[in-house]
Amino acid sequence: MFQIEHNIIGVVLCGGKSSRMGSDKGLMITHETYWAKEAAAKMNFLNCEIYFSVNEIQLEQYAVAIAKDNLITDNEALQTGGPLKGLLSAHERFSSADILLLACDMPLIKTAVLEFLHHQYLQTEYDAYVFGEPECAEPLAGIYKNSALAHIHELLLTGRLQRFSMQHVLSLLHTKYNSIPEQWKDAFLNVNSIEELKRLESKLNPL
Repeated sequence: MFQIEHNIIGVVLCGGKSSRMGSDKGLMITHETYWAKEAAAKMNFLNCEIYFSVNEIQLEQYAVAIAKDNLITDNEALQTGGPLKGLLSAHERFSSADILLLACDMPLIKTAVLEFLHHQYLQTEYDAYVFGEPECAEPLAGIYKNSALAHIHELLLTGRLQRFSMQHVLSLLHTKYNSIPEQWKDAFLNVNSIEELKRLESKLNPL
């Protein structure tokens, strides 16, 4: 039986400004490890290389905690910002790889959530795999095919990408949207402030 070859990497998105938190979220510590490394551990089931997306300002600080070869620095020449810049910068470095993307500030997400998406990725043919509805998807825990990223990259470089939000990007792709099961409703909560972190502390637990 013909079997499709899959080339996938994991990318932990750490490049946000963390302005409301007051300190870099990827380097915050829970369970005696950095949030960025905890996010990476949730992708270990892939048995592939896992990288960390950072911006130029973060590079020196992250290089103390993470091997520099595993850091992907944002390409500042890309005329976009936010998560899309990190995702496309990773695509530029590994253009032949599909990407499992996970934001570092979603501490309640479980490995099982990512495994579900990965199973779909292995069994079906879509450009992207995420949870949520088209109007309110969860793009920062998703899988993106390299061909789809190449398309978005070309649209950006040629000035044809009208909006830079990840929701808009998903709308341009053949995206598999999955309803969020009740037991995973909290998994996609992202932490932006100390107050939000305190509210979630009782729910924080390892993988």
